[in-house]
Amino acid sequence: MTDPGLAGFMPPAYWHSSLGEALPAVAAALGVPVAGDPGWALPLAPAYVVLLVDGLGAELLRRNAASAPYLSSLTSVGGQVTSGVPSTTAASLTSLGTGLPPGSHGVVGFTTRVPETGRLLNALHWDKTVDPLEWQPQPTLFERLCAANVDVQVVSKREFKGSGLSMASQRGAHFVGADRLGERISAVTKARSYRGRTRPRLVYVYEGDLDWIGHRYGVNSSQWRHQLVAIDAQAQQLRAALPAQTRLLILAEAVVKRAMIDSAARCIVLADSTKLGVRALAPVCPLDEVDVLITDGNATAADLDPIRSRGVDVVIAQMATFNSPAPPRR
Repeated sequence: MTDPGLAGFMPPAYWHSSLGEALPAVAAALGVPVAGDPGWALPLAPAYVVLLVDGLGAELLRRNAASAPYLSSLTSVGGQVTSGVPSTTAASLTSLGTGLPPGSHGVVGFTTRVPETGRLLNALHWDKTVDPLEWQPQPTLFERLCAANVDVQVVSKREFKGSGLSMASQRGAHFVGADRLGERISAVTKARSYRGRTRPRLVYVYEGDLDWIGHRYGVNSSQWRHQLVAIDAQAQQLRAALPAQTRLLILAEAVVKRAMIDSAARCIVLADSTKLGVRALAPVCPLDEVDVLITDGNATAADLDPIRSRGVDVVIAQMATFNSPAPPRR
């Protein structure tokens, strides 16, 4: 029997058609298979550019086709793959870079408790006391492709060079820093000339601005749609600037948390007291959009009064004994 609550749920298609199969499919198309059967086939080519648009998924693209006519036109010839669980940026990028699901590579969320210290590791900020090669010891596909004599580059924002997440997910590739759209297109086409090259070539380009704006303003905002228009134009310019024999593969990884908030009747936040007053790297929604906060009894009046003053209903979860569970108090 199928649980009616799971109607419409799409489970991750690990080992067949998920983000983890993208680079193995590219490797096979370059003629240097490094990870067995990728589960899906791409056209053979001497060079591939992989553009990952963080914060855009198939459903969001369908809903905003008018803002992204070029990207929408590609869906008729492209396929649909699934992100992993959790579908947070750090886990998804590491799955892309290793070809493994989160449970196998170890980057399993935005924050993860470090067993040795009990501290929370923020996978985007990372922590200098945590060795990314120890946390994620599996070889990346970039390393394996380099070992197979493929010319591999990563084009991303300069601040990401050498970061813990970059080392965990993309080590092995030559890093090219590029902060703006024009820089990224130029970096892809000119950093190392395509002319006269005999080695297979892979360039991976990370575009994260749409994801940031989606978290900050929401995927139904005018800011998000304007950014999508810019991304669409960037993708079309990138394709036009590449040699005809170079293939462009565009991947979109969705803003799931923000999309859930936009489609929900109520927004309920579950956060322990250590999270209150702490600024995160990637905001999900403003406080004005939160209906209920559930936290623990260690939260102070200084933490909660400003939240209550914004109209948020605060629920304190009590520690309950096995024999007599205590109800939450407001």
